[in-house]
Amino acid sequence: MGYEIKLIIGKLGNRSFSEVVRVDLSKIGHGPLSKLILFAKRKEISPEFKDWKFLNDVKGVHLDLDPKSSELFDLGMDYIDVEIFYGDEPVTKDLYDDPLPAIPILHVLSALNEELKEDGYRRFTLAKSILEEMSSDSWDDIYVVPYGH
Repeated sequence: MGYEIKLIIGKLGNRSFSEVVRVDLSKIGHGPLSKLILFAKRKEISPEFKDWKFLNDVKGVHLDLDPKSSELFDLGMDYIDVEIFYGDEPVTKDLYDDPLPAIPILHVLSALNEELKEDGYRRFTLAKSILEEMSSDSWDDIYVVPYGH
């Protein structure tokens, strides 16, 4: 993904998204995180995405979805698009006119862990630390919305 991405991390309830923190990842390349985001935004999917065995261990929560609804990993990877606030304005698409899917935090964390096996990009390390803290028992219903800018 050649454009820049911010991860907007927050709570999801009754299809409303409340932002807690944003992490600007800048350009994220074409690795596992990019492929996860492309899939969530219903864009092109590469064949090797189906080989992501590391996602098999994710036990994410999926709003209003049958966990067996997806052919990929039986994870219910049919992500819900949400509305976020950018400044004072509600938005449903990013600056590239792409939808804003809410991805379970553990999916994004798994993709980041896979990225960090090959590249110690400092922004990925920072995002991983924040996501790990927010995936603890202290937080509930945390999702990540990728915002292209």
